[in-house]
Amino acid sequence: MPLNPKVYQFLISVFASVGSILYGYDLGVIAGAIASPDFKSRFNPTASESGAVVSVFTGGAFFGAAMAGALGDILGRRLTILVGAIIFVSMIGKGGPVGLRLM
Repeated sequence: MPLNPKVYQFLISVFASVGSILYGYDLGVIAGAIASPDFKSRFNPTASESGAVVSVFTGGAFFGAAMAGALGDILGRRLTILVGAIIFVSMIGKGGPVGLRLM
């Protein structure tokens, strides 16, 4: 059963808004993480290295979003979600780096 166009448009805007809210939250988390005393004492980053951490995070989001649409067209929705989930799970090892170079 097709949705009413107004309801469909509302749902699309809600999902886009939630994505924007989560991205902003993630940026806040990464900013708080690199400013924390524990991060600074463990990694001793320079200003350039701290900027690089945030830039890589933002760049990864940009290129990931750019590739998601094309991958969805090529692989299909389910396989694209599976590939994203595999990449996400494979990044669990990044949770405990012992040096800034390993991040």
